[in-house]
Amino acid sequence: MLNFCCPVCKEELKLDGRTYRCINNHCFDCAKQGYVNLLQSNKSKSKRHGDDKLMIEARTEFLNTDSYKPLCDLMCELLKKYVPQNASVLDAGCGDCYYTEKIEKALADKNASIAGIDISKFALIAAAKRSKNIRLAVASVFALPTADFSCDAVLNVFSPFAPEEYNRVLKSGGVLLRVIPLENHLFFAQKGGI
Repeated sequence: MLNFCCPVCKEELKLDGRTYRCINNHCFDCAKQGYVNLLQSNKSKSKRHGDDKLMIEARTEFLNTDSYKPLCDLMCELLKKYVPQNASVLDAGCGDCYYTEKIEKALADKNASIAGIDISKFALIAAAKRSKNIRLAVASVFALPTADFSCDAVLNVFSPFAPEEYNRVLKSGGVLLRVIPLENHLFFAQKGGI
């Protein structure tokens, strides 16, 4: 199972009720919406992190039209082919978990452990509505709250690219699935093709 790590001491976090706790007794409470905030705000100069509520609502409304279903289907197909049984999959920059939730269902027969992180708490509030089985944390892709060599797959879908972090958390032989936007990616989605 893919577990989160403490952003303070890097030790594994264990879920105790609605609180994540490490052996050094650093504690992080789960929000009522179903995510945990592991972003160390004191290391960030920004008062606002990631997309705001209106941006997330607009993106969720668009994604729910299934304009990117062909892309999502291809991602599911690739992951089913390349990840092992009992895989640990991390969606780094999961947004509202449109892709993550479909990947979770596609990998159900592999008993995969799925987690998503995003820097926007509003994205994770929306993500928690898609699935109760995906563990969610507010965190940066540049400081992933997972142990070294703990992931069989890392997803980087239209999110900032942090190759050093992905390399750190991927197991030997692990898979990085990266999707990048091109100049006309929204145009093609509206026309029914990717």
